[in-house]
Amino acid sequence: MFSFFAPPPPKPFEDVWLRCYPVAFLGKGHLEETDKIILPPSALDQLARLQVTYPLTFKLQHPRTKKTTHCGVMEFSAEEGMCYAPFWVMQNLLLQNGGMVSISCVTLVKGNFVKFQPHSVKFTQLSNPRVVLEKALRKFSCLTKGDTIVIKH
Repeated sequence: MFSFFAPPPPKPFEDVWLRCYPVAFLGKGHLEETDKIILPPSALDQLARLQVTYPLTFKLQHPRTKKTTHCGVMEFSAEEGMCYAPFWVMQNLLLQNGGMVSISCVTLVKGNFVKFQPHSVKFTQLSNPRVVLEKALRKFSCLTKGDTIVIKH
């Protein structure tokens, strides 16, 4: 008589701890205008074994403050144990360069309404602020309530 044991199901991609640095450290300053992070190749290997929904979205959380935000991913080329994020993401999380961040792959509910509040009156005085905002938001995968995002104009 033979017994067959199924391998255990793969663990979800959650609470992965990585050191976080700004994307500018990699010479990828253009990502500052996005919500895209760069993860190590091992993250892609682990995600490939899971049943995940696309596009991939991730929850980033500061370990002490529990402050969270959400991001998309640009590529899987970071050194092992590290991730790179736009500086504005790190500021929202109150993360220092090289600070530890918890990363989890999540499926977000699609929103149907968003309200923005500019930090400066200068933005509302542009000739067409709506077009500027729409163009900038094309580079974002998701938004998190309460976050301050950077729109260059």
